[in-house]
Amino acid sequence: MDDMLLTVMAYDRFVAIYHPLHYTVIMNPRLCGFLTLVSFLLSLLDSQLHNLMILQITNFKSVEISSYFCDPSQLLNLSCSDNYSDNIVKYFLAAIYHSLSQGSFSLTIR
Repeated sequence: MDDMLLTVMAYDRFVAIYHPLHYTVIMNPRLCGFLTLVSFLLSLLDSQLHNLMILQITNFKSVEISSYFCDPSQLLNLSCSDNYSDNIVKYFLAAIYHSLSQGSFSLTIR
């Protein structure tokens, strides 16, 4: 969610710097709310996909988790089941988020 919110903030600053007289027209409260909602929904989708990946793991090795924060990649390393499809989903999500943030960033540079 942080990356998406930073992208929204970058777009807001871009409009404020390069179109100061049209700022209130372009960045109206409806657009700000929409951008925040999209950011929230994308982060919710990402977290749900991670939860679904972890829920499909059938059993774990008898290893104690040493970290308080259970990152999905750490939990996938502890699993006994095949996690090839989980790795594909992980890389696919990373590519989508990277392309979204880079595409939004390139729009702000123009």
